[in-house]
Amino acid sequence: MFNQVVIQMGFWTAWLVIPAIFELSPAIVAFFRNHFSKISSKQEYHPGRMP
Repeated sequence: MFNQVVIQMGFWTAWLVIPAIFELSPAIVAFFRNHFSKISSKQEYHPGRMP
């Protein structure tokens, strides 16, 4: 019975951890890349009266 519990725990741990790694790590990298990038956006020209 103990072996079955360990197998089930390993199965569910893999199903929870692996997707978190593959989805959260790119999200964290993109967050830091977007918020701390040295590239600044230039101000766009907006005419006084829009058509």
